[in-house]
Amino acid sequence: MKNVILATYTAEVTRVAAVEDGRTVEILVERSDNRTVVGNIYKGRVVRVLPGINSAFVDVGLSRTAFLHALEAVPARAEPEETLHEEGSADEGEPAEGHETEAAGVRIEDHVRENQEILVQVRKEPIGTKGARLTRQVSLPGRLAVLLPLGSKVGVSKTIEDPVERERLRDMGDRVRPPGMGLILRTAAEGRGEAELAADVHFLLSLWEQVRQAVDHLDAPSLIHEDLGLLQRAARDFITQKYEGFVIDSPAGYKQVLDFVGRFMHGQEHLFHLHTGDQSLFQKFGVEVELAKALDRRVWLPSGGSIVIERTEALTAIDVNTGRFVGRSDMEETILQINLEAAAEIAHQVRLRNVGGIIVIDFIDMLSAAHRDRVFSSLVAALERDKAKIRIAGLSDLGLVEMTRKRTRESLLAALTETCYCCHGKGYLRSPETICHRLMESVRDKISAPSLRRLHVHANPRVVDTLLQIYGGLMEELERRTGREVVLTARTELHMERFEVFGETA
Repeated sequence: MKNVILATYTAEVTRVAAVEDGRTVEILVERSDNRTVVGNIYKGRVVRVLPGINSAFVDVGLSRTAFLHALEAVPARAEPEETLHEEGSADEGEPAEGHETEAAGVRIEDHVRENQEILVQVRKEPIGTKGARLTRQVSLPGRLAVLLPLGSKVGVSKTIEDPVERERLRDMGDRVRPPGMGLILRTAAEGRGEAELAADVHFLLSLWEQVRQAVDHLDAPSLIHEDLGLLQRAARDFITQKYEGFVIDSPAGYKQVLDFVGRFMHGQEHLFHLHTGDQSLFQKFGVEVELAKALDRRVWLPSGGSIVIERTEALTAIDVNTGRFVGRSDMEETILQINLEAAAEIAHQVRLRNVGGIIVIDFIDMLSAAHRDRVFSSLVAALERDKAKIRIAGLSDLGLVEMTRKRTRESLLAALTETCYCCHGKGYLRSPETICHRLMESVRDKISAPSLRRLHVHANPRVVDTLLQIYGGLMEELERRTGREVVLTARTELHMERFEVFGETA
């Protein structure tokens, strides 16, 4: 199978990979003790209203207060969404990242007040030090449709391009949508009949009634509705005409998915299979290899060039390098080939790693305007396969490509790694020479203390070795001049940058 969804499942962790044309394009990871909150609906309490940033903080019962922007504080939607993000809920109308305060005419204080209890839905995971992003514009995703209880019109997913099919779905949606509510037809609705759509909408409507009843009986903050686990979400959101099957390596996970499919995706059971081979599922389809690449900062290109992906607090920078590739004769053609390969690989890596926020790409400089246009067009075409919302600004005056990609959940790097216990996320350590200089300042400061008989210095073995090489003579001179002994002790358990200098009195 060239296009397939793969899932590995245990009670502790679930991993899902989407393989298209034989190559892994997306990996999702969910741990049982850290499930996603995107899509969850809460009854929250407004903690603070901040007109200065046109936003409010809401307590929904998570470890940090969540963030509600003015544009998301308006419960009703004026227009239906025409696109869906990868988790299946609507994302049109969201303020662009970094431009939330530009919501002309929409003031947060006109829509919420402190201590008010409101119904909200999580649209973005808590990421780093930032709390979850909320919306009052609730959406309930089903198999074929997304119900907008506070909407009023019908939209069709932009991934359905056939104008005749779009019009058919829109007319069908108008007939089955509940009065006074909105509806979005998902990609999976393409080619489906009205009876199937009506059944999906009926289920979503009953779910909304459960939410309404829970709101009346629970106090804030409370979880009103929890979205499906990763296995069920993958079955609901990924299985479209594009994919030939869904393979799971666990009998327990396979049973879970089949139960879900039997209830909500009747007739699709033949697409789901249990993997029983000796070779691991991810190993068999090459997912583990792609996963290893996705955790490296450098990715090699077929020609021998490379791209380097660096994450910072503000943005992700991607640099294109010639690497080992020197071409044959024409330098401009060499650069063009590397940049074209890089454009395709960047689009792939951004989706695979789930890189969100601002992305800046530094292609190798090209003198030819035709070459620059060709590389840019190649990048845009490659990014069109990504389901996340992307805005691309074109080439800047400095020759950089600037773009943003919608961030709804943590990146693959954040999901699978932790901060380095050596450098604590800085990405570097002070050199032993620098540490020795600081250590010697402490020795000079303490060696002349009254009643001191002996000075003890404890440090990492690398630091002790460097100290003896560089400052051994100075240490002996200090001992002769002060009459105090300095005792060096190498301790492997001490962090490289940490040392201890303490005195022993007579």
